[in-house]
Amino acid sequence: MNDKIVIVDDEDGILKMRQSLLLRNTCKCILFLSPFEALNAIENINPAVVIADQKMPGMTGTEFLEKVKKSESPD
Repeated sequence: MNDKIVIVDDEDGILKMRQSLLLRNTCKCILFLSPFEALNAIENINPAVVIADQKMPGMTGTEFLEKVKKSESPD
């Protein structure tokens, strides 16, 4: 079972709060403060779930998730 969850948020406190909630379910949370860093790493992580904040510097959560989806699409 893939239990990896990627969480992206530019606010460290929010990231840690979400991680704390999800760790109760023994999920492996991988945290990123930057959507750009997350995009560079996400292919190697192969998460089951991706959670993103909507308002981040440089990229919205919607834009980020669209890029994640495109990177996972077979060519």
